[in-house]
Amino acid sequence: MNVLQRRVPMYQRENCGKHYECRSDWHDNYKVRAHLHRFSEWLFVESGVMTMYLNGERIQVQAGSAVMILPNEVHAYTDETASRALCVVCSNDFIPCLFEKLGENYPESPVFSAKAVADVFREIPKTSPDDAVRFMGLLNLVCSAFLEQTIIVPKKAGKRNPPYREALTYIDEHYREDISLSSMAVALGYHEKYLSAVLGSMSDMNFRNLLASRRVEYACALLRESDTSRSIAEVAHAAGFSSINTFNRKFKFFCGMTPREFQNNR
Repeated sequence: MNVLQRRVPMYQRENCGKHYECRSDWHDNYKVRAHLHRFSEWLFVESGVMTMYLNGERIQVQAGSAVMILPNEVHAYTDETASRALCVVCSNDFIPCLFEKLGENYPESPVFSAKAVADVFREIPKTSPDDAVRFMGLLNLVCSAFLEQTIIVPKKAGKRNPPYREALTYIDEHYREDISLSSMAVALGYHEKYLSAVLGSMSDMNFRNLLASRRVEYACALLRESDTSRSIAEVAHAAGFSSINTFNRKFKFFCGMTPREFQNNR
């Protein structure tokens, strides 16, 4: 296994809690350790062959092809083979139709031919960071090409997702409730210590920080509302925090500023 795969994957907390954010850049012989995040990601290979790992599987992406990486999938890029590639990372609010189409299903293959949308990919880095409408159009053209080529596979009866993905999905669905590692383990049918070990092996954040990151993301959405009449304490409670002090501490940890500063700079 590649050395990038032996380390505990990094959970990129900067790829959460943001609204209409898209980042992209060209890379030669791109190399990034195993990581996961809540944003969606594409890798478009312009020349050479990109060797990457997706959920532990080694994939070689040929020139003219692209790969779609859905939220919370463990992925890494290596320099085992020479390549020039464009990496695009975006918040999921740009592409809601993709997730509506997928529902509880998943694409059979993440790799697709990008020849029809190569120029679309090339336009993404040229787009102004403030032009959310143009980003949305470009990204949805890429999603359309992906959906035209992939086969959407229903989840097989009795087949479970990997435990870490079950845990992240459970957090997504219940983060506003009073949940704990223990209650999640019971709900998913795993031993608490086993589930804790799984999360520790797949992310460099423990359960409490994973839960807090999702709550902070929701709090950010509430604080962005221009017509909000909620106080900071009300936002904290709505996001699932029982302590305003914990909310302030976690918010600054993930966002680099206090909730009040965030609200004033929205």
